Amino acid sequence: MEIVPYVQSDPLPGARRMERAQEQQFRRSLEEKSNAVKDDAVVEAQWLRFCEENKHDYLSCLLGHNRVLRKLNAQGLLVKLIYAREPLLRLRNVVRCENHREAIETIFNHHLI
Repeated sequence: MEIVPYVQSDPLPGARRMERAQEQQFRRSLEEKSNAVKDDAVVEAQWLRFCEENKHDYLSCLLGHNRVLRKLNAQGLLVKLIYAREPLLRLRNVVRCENHREAIETIFNHHLI
């Protein structure tokens, strides 16, 4: 397989082959990423960083916050003020347990609510 890198709408509409310098940079970046995913420690570290950066968004989503509440919870303060530790631990158990998670997914996927 050969990768032929293109850019789209940069700055004009339509797709065009990358310029040589941009293509070389793209290929180096792709090679670095390909090598990185071979290392389990690197993948785990990147996953943990992603989770840390997005934890408040995920909690707001799970707790049903609207756009305003999600903004207020951007630093996690809303969850700490409104929810005690025990309800959050119960929520964790529902998400963590495969049977509970599957039941929740079925309820939503089959429009049972």
